[in-house]
Amino acid sequence: VFQTPLLGRGPLSVERLDELIAQGVSLKLLLGSLAAVRGWRGVVNDLRAALKARDDEKNKARLTLHQGGKTGGVLGMLALDRSGLPKVTMRNIVLILENDPRWVGHIKRNEFTGNVEIEGGEGMRPLADEHIRRMVVWLDENYAIAPTSGLAHEGICHVADDHKYHPVRDYLNGLVWDKQRRVHLLFSRYAGAVDTSIVRSISERALISCVARVMEPGCKVDTVPVLQGKQGCKKSTFVQVLAGADW
Repeated sequence: VFQTPLLGRGPLSVERLDELIAQGVSLKLLLGSLAAVRGWRGVVNDLRAALKARDDEKNKARLTLHQGGKTGGVLGMLALDRSGLPKVTMRNIVLILENDPRWVGHIKRNEFTGNVEIEGGEGMRPLADEHIRRMVVWLDENYAIAPTSGLAHEGICHVADDHKYHPVRDYLNGLVWDKQRRVHLLFSRYAGAVDTSIVRSISERALISCVARVMEPGCKVDTVPVLQGKQGCKKSTFVQVLAGADW
């Protein structure tokens, strides 16, 4: 039986602690109050151990439920603590995100923008604080791992760096030439320039330079075409249509 100013008087048990916690009393404050009573430190340590053991059993039951389901055998890859639960380590987080079927291929590094991206219902989107918070909750719910936001972020970035893609290169590499020469007509046909040999040469070299700088970043290009025209004649629109609004 305990009696303290904070807790009042009552029988000491894990159930009683649960009852007080349900009433809004902090577990840390509860145990601290009990530990302050002379001779009770050992009892408090036993209570801590009992609470941890009970929570471990709950987490194990949760993991058992997931083992035969969506985890795809990932649990067998993870480092476990003495209680048989996954350790909260970056390696475990990376293994989960690399191998859990729900995440495979959904975390990438966009080499064009430099952003880490997560694929959702609307395609690939830059990683945001909301994604990290949701990841922390997801890891706890599915693997009984409760990492800090910082550790979860590092794990996501590590996985993304192992799965890089470049949307512009992928687009260019996927093109199939129809054997029709048209690059030399870029500025005369679509930008209103006079069709001369120098304009044709500039058209070719301008597009070659754009592709080269994407495929070989930092390669030497010493020239840039300048579009001249009245305001509103769609000079910027010309470039946007050519390169695509996203690029």
